[in-house]
Amino acid sequence: MSAPATVSSPRICWHGDKTTGPIRVLHLIAEPRSWHFFSGQAAYLRARGFEVHAASSPGQLLEKFGRDNQVAVHPVPISRRLSVGSDLVSVWRVIRILREVRPQILHAHFSKPGIIGMVASFLARTPVRVYHNHGMALSSARGWKRAILWIVERLACLLAHRVIYVAPSVLRDAARLRVCDPRKAQAILSANGLDFSHRFNPLLYGTDFREPGRRSLQIPDGAFVVGFVGRIFKIKGIEDLVKAWQLLTPTEPRLHLVMVGDFDPREPIAPWAQRVIHSDSRIHLTGFVEEPATVYPVMDVLVLPSYHEGLGYSIVEAAAMELPVIGTRIPGIVDALQEDVSGLLVAPGKPQELAGAIRRYIENPALASAHGKAGREFVVGHFRRSDVLDQILETYNELIERRIVGSIAAVDRRMKTVC
Repeated sequence: MSAPATVSSPRICWHGDKTTGPIRVLHLIAEPRSWHFFSGQAAYLRARGFEVHAASSPGQLLEKFGRDNQVAVHPVPISRRLSVGSDLVSVWRVIRILREVRPQILHAHFSKPGIIGMVASFLARTPVRVYHNHGMALSSARGWKRAILWIVERLACLLAHRVIYVAPSVLRDAARLRVCDPRKAQAILSANGLDFSHRFNPLLYGTDFREPGRRSLQIPDGAFVVGFVGRIFKIKGIEDLVKAWQLLTPTEPRLHLVMVGDFDPREPIAPWAQRVIHSDSRIHLTGFVEEPATVYPVMDVLVLPSYHEGLGYSIVEAAAMELPVIGTRIPGIVDALQEDVSGLLVAPGKPQELAGAIRRYIENPALASAHGKAGREFVVGHFRRSDVLDQILETYNELIERRIVGSIAAVDRRMKTVC
């Protein structure tokens, strides 16, 4: 990969006004807790001539992201639920932010901010519109919901100048579903890479974290701990995890389950599964944890039995911490691990297969250790942050040249012809 080029600040015609200065980028997401996925990106872009802004629903985490990354932040409520009224209000508020900030690039992440951002930036005449797809609920949806999600994805792709998918398999799925013009689409593995040196590094977390962490959760010595990190709701395959748990526990007295994340009311798990989770003394709930690197040392294996994902970041993080991982064979997750090398893949919706994969690691500690070490090597080789950010920069440069510099040159040529 070529070395990143420093972006100069072209003289840009903006709604009739000529301005100079750095290229302004506005990143748009829905929930402020997702800003941790973008740590370090603002500093990288700022060093290359960009001015970075961040917009999401308001909250302390948005303000913290602004302070930590030295970027201007803009609160704009965006509901995760489909609501025409509140979504139209969000579009209008994003338009107001765009008119105030006047970014040359609007970079919207995830499906809901994607469609809101693409519509708002189209109406505000933002020169460059980037939709960053972090996974499609469309892939596992059925019936009328699938039809609505297809229309939303299709419209976001139509309005975008570039659609970035977080994994090659997700891009292939989008092509299969015919939601995006392939000439607009590209895959960049992850949205920000991973800090596997100073954050997700097992050398930073030894027995000082593992044993106290287990004691704080009342997990006894010698336990085998299965971990889950993510939102606790139906689409994450939680009910399959609970069924696998029920298949294993009668013959595996050492087994404990640690679930890191909040319950999500959008698609709640069945009442019977909630009862099992809350009543079993060997299932431990931590709630949302801002720094997941501190909980991985407690675990022996990480599972993610989702029905759809963008990439499966918890698998990548856990692998970087030298944990063996188990995921479902779906777009996104298949790019996050190497099957039978750094982890195991099972069919979605098959708790028996999930139980079998967990049992395989319980009965073969050497295999678990080998997969954990191979997992870190895979992450270091494929999720280097500088490589990911270089690719994003190259995309920006290409779009700036085509959408802004090229447009100005075309206007200049027409003016000379008139004169």
